[in-house]
Amino acid sequence: MALAEEHAGQLLDQVSAEFSQRHEQIRRRFLERFEQVRESLTMAEEISEPRRLLIGSYFLAEYS
Repeated sequence: MALAEEHAGQLLDQVSAEFSQRHEQIRRRFLERFEQVRESLTMAEEISEPRRLLIGSYFLAEYS
C-alpha cells in the first residue's frame, strides 16, 4: 500500500487498456476478483476503488 494513489491510478489505466482488448467489462472483473481475495488481505485502512481494481487485476490470473 506504499504506492501513491496517483501512481495506482496510472497503473490501473495501463492494465485496463491492456486487458480491455481481450475482455469486456474488465473493471467489473477486476472488482469481482478483488472481492474473492479480500479476506486474504491484511489491511486496516479503507481501500480506494482504484486500488481495489488494481489488486483485482493482479489476481485475475490470466495465463497465455
